[in-house]
Amino acid sequence: MSLAQVGLLVSANVVVQLVAKPAMAPIADRFGHRRTLILAIAGRSLVCVLLALSWLPWQLFAVRLLYGLTQALRDPPLNAVIADAGGAKRVASMFGWYHPAKNVAAPRGRAAAGSMLAVGPTQDYRWGFRAALLLACLPPATVLRFLLPAPRFPVPPSRGLRAARGR
Repeated sequence: MSLAQVGLLVSANVVVQLVAKPAMAPIADRFGHRRTLILAIAGRSLVCVLLALSWLPWQLFAVRLLYGLTQALRDPPLNAVIADAGGAKRVASMFGWYHPAKNVAAPRGRAAAGSMLAVGPTQDYRWGFRAALLLACLPPATVLRFLLPAPRFPVPPSRGLRAARGR
């Protein structure tokens, strides 16, 4: 690939984000913040699978467009979930942790990927995508653990508070 093609490949997801993000907030409001956040995170994991399987430049370009769409779908519900989390002090604290972590992790991840390409054993970009695929398993696991509501089991009437205390 030429340098110009690489530049288009890298910027493809940003263009999709700019165009799609204004439309994603109403979608998140309509279908629910948690549901659309889970869909966006699952979509990002699917993107990592597709990147690991991509070989041709047009495939990479198409997957990067899909990546931009999942990024656009992720941000509005994520901010709403953080805002719904609690009072003013808790929300400020959560945003205080989330945004620096996001802004520090993204450039470091890109630098690590570039280093892997530069010094990798075969200089095959798919190794970097496979490493990203392994890391992409973490967000869905975290979402499943912390964002999905806990199942509520009704307490049978015969096992009320007295039964719980051992009386």
